[in-house]
Amino acid sequence: MKSKFDICIIGAGMAGATIAAYLAPK
Repeated sequence: MKSKFDICIIGAGMAGATIAAYLAPK
């Protein structure tokens, strides 16, 4: 089952996008 890996990948992707958006110059 890859459910746990999928959750980790999705979580990391969302966290990365959120951090990138937060640190992006406005």
